[in-house]
Amino acid sequence: MGGHCEELAGPLAGVRVAELASGLGGLSAGALLAGLGAEVLQTIPPGAPADDDPVRAWSDHSKHATGLDPSRAADRTELRRVCLECDVLVSDLAPGRLEGWGLDRVTIAARRPDTVQVWMPAYGTVGRWSPLPYDPLLLAAVSGYADHYPSDLDRPIAPVVPTFSYLHGALGASAAVAGLVGRRRDGRGRAATVTGLHATGAALASLMVHSPEGKSVISAGRALRGGPFFRLYQAADGGWFYLAALSPNLFFRALDAIDRMDIMVREDVAGEFARLMLPEVSDAVNTELERTFARQPCDHWLALLAAAQVPAAPVWSRDRWMASDLAAAVTGWEEVADDRRGPVRVPAFPITCTAYATGTTGTAGTTGTTGTTGTTGTHPGPDRGGEERPDPDGPGGPPGLPLAGLAVMDISTYFAAPFSAALLANFGADVVKLEPPAGDPYRVHSIAHAVVNQHKRSAVLDLRADRGRQTFLRLLSGYDVLVDNLRDGALERLGLDAADFEGANPRLVRASVSAFGTDNEWSTLPGFDPVLQSMTGLAAAQGGDGRPSPSTAPVVDAATGALAALGILAALHARHVDGRPRRVRTSLAAGAVFVQSAEMTSYPDRPPREAGGPEFVGAHPHRRFYRTADGWLAVSVDAGDGPDGPRRFAEVAGPDPEAALAGAGTEEWLDRLSAAGVAAAAVSRKALAILDEHLQANARVTTLLVPDLGPYLVVGSYGVWEGAPEPTGRAVRLGADTDEVLARMVPSGR
Repeated sequence: MGGHCEELAGPLAGVRVAELASGLGGLSAGALLAGLGAEVLQTIPPGAPADDDPVRAWSDHSKHATGLDPSRAADRTELRRVCLECDVLVSDLAPGRLEGWGLDRVTIAARRPDTVQVWMPAYGTVGRWSPLPYDPLLLAAVSGYADHYPSDLDRPIAPVVPTFSYLHGALGASAAVAGLVGRRRDGRGRAATVTGLHATGAALASLMVHSPEGKSVISAGRALRGGPFFRLYQAADGGWFYLAALSPNLFFRALDAIDRMDIMVREDVAGEFARLMLPEVSDAVNTELERTFARQPCDHWLALLAAAQVPAAPVWSRDRWMASDLAAAVTGWEEVADDRRGPVRVPAFPITCTAYATGTTGTAGTTGTTGTTGTTGTHPGPDRGGEERPDPDGPGGPPGLPLAGLAVMDISTYFAAPFSAALLANFGADVVKLEPPAGDPYRVHSIAHAVVNQHKRSAVLDLRADRGRQTFLRLLSGYDVLVDNLRDGALERLGLDAADFEGANPRLVRASVSAFGTDNEWSTLPGFDPVLQSMTGLAAAQGGDGRPSPSTAPVVDAATGALAALGILAALHARHVDGRPRRVRTSLAAGAVFVQSAEMTSYPDRPPREAGGPEFVGAHPHRRFYRTADGWLAVSVDAGDGPDGPRRFAEVAGPDPEAALAGAGTEEWLDRLSAAGVAAAAVSRKALAILDEHLQANARVTTLLVPDLGPYLVVGSYGVWEGAPEPTGRAVRLGADTDEVLARMVPSGR
């Protein structure tokens, strides 16, 4: 193997997907599946973006247009035939639409039981908001996402870029391929529901927590300043940069680099990193550091921080990012010929999934893409050289979680890469988080760490020691997947190389998540979510002409993790087909570009990109947040309201809707707007979002017992599998499962 990889046909080559999507979530899922080699047959239901929408320019270029419209009776017979010939059906339509067209999961499953079905409704399957037409503004309101942007006025902020809708697509595509992997094992089709609320819940998972005991929860606030170690600073030349020193070690290195270690010996800090999270201490230290950074230009500070290996980045516009050598090297671009638009420039695919040039063939799949050999009640368990084990569900029983029996080793830290393994665990994999003796540095943020890793087991092993490395390699012989977020050269510094992995397990799928990719001058640099929000133009676009405004929700982390999980699942599917292991890579830079895919797409006469501004509530009176007498309301007149929408809105709200809506309560306005056929929703506020009835009815909220801290309500799931048990979340102390994990190790010499 020797670490050499070769390009093959896409890992989903031969898979056929029927896409019935009208929103960005479903369209993104189809685009990702197509990018991995699947044949995606696209229909255009009512409510889909118009041809001149940049979303279509990006998402359509690798799909096959069928010309079928499910709202036309004449097309539905042919559409049903197409769907029944496909391996996967992806739809994001609102509840009731598929049933009315005879394309619902029950009907499809009755006629072709091995079809994998992924339903992606934006607002959930039940409740008052579920019938709403797709609009990211409404989803940001319903989910509470709008309350996670900096705001000194404590008001919801309208997202300029629907980042969480792209994340929704990545989660939906991951579910689709997980279903294919499960079908390879047992021959069964599965149905998953992955809503927009699952996507916003994934982005907010580390922030949206609640203590039933009334304990305070320290998390990212909404103040423009933020914590002193994780925030924007303005330099002497007026330039902005983001300091992302999330752990104590990183912050101490940053202070040392700028000659301000005296901060830690302040009386109110007393050498304790945790005290920097106290509001009064945070304010004082922020003031000190603001004065320091105001003394020199931006490049001066960035050079010092880079030399100290501290994550920090300048705030760039999107155009500057797109024109940079960094973007060309790390993410790249593709030119697409388009008969209607002319040449279209789109971001390169955000995942690489390459097969090793040599290696054992193992047990390849034998049935093309239908996976029908699993009906005998046995399956390779899981891919250990064809070793047969009883199917845990039994022949003819209800399908379990699709990744049951899959073994994953996670040696990554912080959020993005661990989230990829968390998603696999949520879909049924057995995931072991292997940590160094000091633990994942993210453990300093106890609750957030517990939430992100709640479906995993914890083991400790020192990979810096010879014995630890030998044990690690013996462990790997029993695993299907290894996830890491090591930078270039890190494995070599640990004394490991590709040959070691080949010798330990020649069928191992390896997945790596980095900040800036590999084999370039930036690939040794660390990075966190807001660093990439800043560099790729996301923060500048949200801030408009004012101060840059990155979201406190780590949506880039979550999207990057979902992309990594998707790549892993595609590699596992392909390994079943050809027996070859694959190397999967993605990066925070690729994730940050992915969640701006349409915004990063260019072509002649492209419509202008939207920009935000300070305390941005929307750019148009027909699509924005409005303050009411007792809260906030999101109005989207153009979302499904037709050409008469503005007239009907004016009849209800009058010539000055801002003044009118402030004169009555939210529920009264919802009743009046609903009666007029105008799409609107109440804005769920940050502090109460996880207690919201609609969220709890549509996205699994669970109680997680965090060691030494007690119970917390948290987001517990990123999708629901029909007929399968929900995985149980647990938060454990560092190394709690070490003995159990090591006991399963394959004896040496075997």
